[in-house]
Amino acid sequence: MANGADSGACCLADGSCSEQSGGVVPPGRSLTSMVNVVDLYALFAEMAGISDVQAEVPRRIDTVSMLLYLENPAQPALRDWNYTEVGLLGASTRG
Repeated sequence: MANGADSGACCLADGSCSEQSGGVVPPGRSLTSMVNVVDLYALFAEMAGISDVQAEVPRRIDTVSMLLYLENPAQPALRDWNYTEVGLLGASTRG
């Protein structure tokens, strides 16, 4: 396959391609599983051809690729829990 754009395929940096009918499903669907913004890190790394993010980064990152959700809307949840911190920098509790 010479060019994914010409053939209607989605091609990743590692050269692997999938036809749109068998790859990422069309937009207009919803997901009920938890995701975190840090999961974009693993998704983008995987799309760039990095299969093991943890091996490439010098510290542990809590990231799970969302590609399975894009390929299969019925994908079971990849996370059992989700952690977040919220801080209000400069916020005042005085009335």
